[in-house]
Formats: sequence, C-alpha cells, structure tokens
Amino acid sequence: MTSLDAAIQIRSLRTQLDVLEAKLRLAPPAKPHTLADLRGMLKGQTQTTPEEIDAVKYRRFPADSGNESGNE
Repeated sequence: MTSLDAAIQIRSLRTQLDVLEAKLRLAPPAKPHTLADLRGMLKGQTQTTPEEIDAVKYRRFPADSGNESGNE
C-alpha cells in the first residue's frame, strides 16, 4: 500500500465516521429501560431456581482460595 492509498483510505474512513456521527445526532434518543422492563424481558429465559442459586452462592472455588487443588 502506498502512502497515497493510505491517505485515500484514511479520508474515506473519516468521511464514513462523519456520516455515522451525523446519523447518531439526528436519531431520536432511545427510551431507557427500567429494571422492571428488563425483568420482564428475561422472564422464562432460565431454569435456575432460587434454591440452586443459594446452593452455589457461598461455594468456594479453588481460584477463590488461591489453592488450585481445592484442599484447604
């Protein structure tokens, strides 16, 4: 790639970036989601029960203790 080719590619990329920035400025702002909205979106997406979460919540993994074998 010659320096002229590189300069042309840089100019092209800058122009593309300018177009994308203009599109972002003109686009209507996205409506923020509340935590309740997100919870509704994820409802039914997992089969994990509260009991399963509690079972692993306090489990110590070998990486946590600094001992790879898992022996204390």
